Amino acid sequence: MGKRYSVVFLSEDISLLKKTEDQLSQEVDYYPAQFSAEAESKALNHNADLIAIDSRIAGNRGYDICEEFKTQKETSHIAIMLLGHEKGVGEKIRALAKGCDQAIYYPDCKDNVLEKVAKTIQYHEKQQRVRVQQINGDAIHAFNYNQFYDACFNCESGDDLADLFISGAQQLKIECAIQIRMKDKTVNVELSGLPNDIDSLLLANLKPNTETIPLGTSIVINRPKVGAIGKNMPITSYKHYDFIQETLEAMLDTINTQVENLDFEPDETANVNPAKDLVQVAGIVYSFFSNFQLNEKPELKTGELLALVTKSLSKSPFTTEVQHKIREHVKIYITKTIDNCKNDCVYGDNELGNLMEMLRAAIKSD
Repeated sequence: MGKRYSVVFLSEDISLLKKTEDQLSQEVDYYPAQFSAEAESKALNHNADLIAIDSRIAGNRGYDICEEFKTQKETSHIAIMLLGHEKGVGEKIRALAKGCDQAIYYPDCKDNVLEKVAKTIQYHEKQQRVRVQQINGDAIHAFNYNQFYDACFNCESGDDLADLFISGAQQLKIECAIQIRMKDKTVNVELSGLPNDIDSLLLANLKPNTETIPLGTSIVINRPKVGAIGKNMPITSYKHYDFIQETLEAMLDTINTQVENLDFEPDETANVNPAKDLVQVAGIVYSFFSNFQLNEKPELKTGELLALVTKSLSKSPFTTEVQHKIREHVKIYITKTIDNCKNDCVYGDNELGNLMEMLRAAIKSD
């Protein structure tokens, strides 16, 4: 196993402590404990790499003890693994919400606990290194949403979209997993996932709802066509946490729109009316800027606007080339309008006419 780890096992079950000691003591420095205070003392005295906690201890208080160890300064840096005794994704979600690095269903894993211990410690050590990068602000400077947006609408498959999301999450210093639910197939991609495939379990239970669920150092973000789990969220910095959450949400909103575009089948019997489609696009942009606030992170908000425009265009009779021209003209318009807003210019009623003139020029230009 390489490095010899120091591990504390907390349980009131003497037989469990004896079995795990027999399994681990040749490979790790093993310290049994029957009370949380004893486990904390041994963990600090022996510089523990991991505390394993039996969920049934102290009248099923294992989850709460996990949270206590993760929230108090003295033990927050130590990896925590919960030994659960109830099957089901709900138990794993509950463990994540309490800050656990890993949760295993002990009856299924009792013969390979050593492997689970080693993987959990290695994963935790990697996340500690990543958090240092986050705190230094690397994530905020590394990500360019506009580049992501352009790349997203050039993707032609669910696999390409999943790879793009993983790449963006890496720039944000976030470990993640994504599920893309297309009409003809479901794409699941994990990057350096937690042991025991916890990502697959969580993603398999996502419903097609729009929601964001914070789970301590992890976060679940779900949209109708796409769901993702972000891990090692920077809980020590509200600034970084909010930035990363909002960026992940904007990325998934954009991917969700492109999945809908790829799944869309035009109605061959529908009446073709380019003027009507241009008015619809103009209305989307006009409505957005009529309620625009500069303090709402313009880059992410305008990304959402462009995603709506792209979704509308995908259902229009325009060719792919013409749709691209319209998007480019809209992007230029957005940049100019934001600059005007910064200079306190009023966004007036005449802008709807200006928008239509700009869009008509876009479809006529070569």
